[in-house]
Amino acid sequence: MVGLFVLLLLAAIAGIAYPYVKGSRRWHFIVAALAVLVMIGIVVPKTGERKMSASPTPAPVPTAVPAKPYLTIEPRALDTHRVELVIGTNMPTPIKVATSIDLAGMKDTDTYVGYQEFVTLTGATTTVVLDTSKAEKPLPQSDYDATVTFYPKWGAEGNPAAAGAPELHAEKRFALKATGGSVADTKKRDEGRRWVMENVIAGTAWDKAAFERRLGRPEFGPSDLNLHTAYFYPIPGVTMLVNRTNGKIATWRNGNAIVPPNASRADFASRGLIWPLTVDRGWLGCTGDAVWFRAGDGTTYGVNGAASGYSKIDPIWAEDSRMMGELRAAGAKNGPMLRINIGDLIQEGRKLCG
Repeated sequence: MVGLFVLLLLAAIAGIAYPYVKGSRRWHFIVAALAVLVMIGIVVPKTGERKMSASPTPAPVPTAVPAKPYLTIEPRALDTHRVELVIGTNMPTPIKVATSIDLAGMKDTDTYVGYQEFVTLTGATTTVVLDTSKAEKPLPQSDYDATVTFYPKWGAEGNPAAAGAPELHAEKRFALKATGGSVADTKKRDEGRRWVMENVIAGTAWDKAAFERRLGRPEFGPSDLNLHTAYFYPIPGVTMLVNRTNGKIATWRNGNAIVPPNASRADFASRGLIWPLTVDRGWLGCTGDAVWFRAGDGTTYGVNGAASGYSKIDPIWAEDSRMMGELRAAGAKNGPMLRINIGDLIQEGRKLCG
């Protein structure tokens, strides 16, 4: 608008110098110029006022603890594990606070389920994102309480203006579609883990049936301790290492402590070797000159002639169906069973001797 009036003013000034409109006089253009100047005087202040109102003066940062200090929190789940927290305060900043994502409805005696993190508030509003995948255990899908707490003993460190504040707290409930299963599964896991911590020590007698009733069905296999079998219980997520010579628990560990199988059909095929067994994987080893193979059910089979002290491998030694088919086609009857060549398995086992 101001630009238009400026153009009109220039046109009026030009008319004063040389009246270019037919029938006009110089005083006509003088009046027009004065009118334009008046209009510019009216419009320009309003434009300036509008620009000033669009940029309000920021609120002053508190320099002392207010009469009624507070914290506020607004949680928002961004996905299955990340939670955005918008934290507000009227306290002088910076201050340090404790934030947490706590399973709703927990009792003081329950095992803690959630995630905690310390953050620094830098102004009246601070936005942070907590990654609950960093929690010790995967969180279940449920309702949670997002909390923020200011503890003056350490939260005001480095900021004397906030030193006199009382303890402050705020929380708000929200839903999190986490990937850690159900709350019931989580409680069952924690109850099992608590029972293990309170009842199992080195030297505890091993009773497989009793442990199965308490902790569920285990997986088992070799451990990294000699003469010990590892029993992994998926529900509480713990492994018992049992001494096979005295039937006692040597120790227990968090997570699955079963040594992964070191021999499999897929691995042999990838190297052009013949896999002679009906099971797909297991543990191949050698003691002295005896090559042995331990299947997933815990049975240890002797693979070569020196391993006669172990179970016979026949139950899992695969039949050579092609050769047997040719013999039957040739009319052979009641002959011995022909099996897949076991030579590659023996050679791989011998590499583990000594």
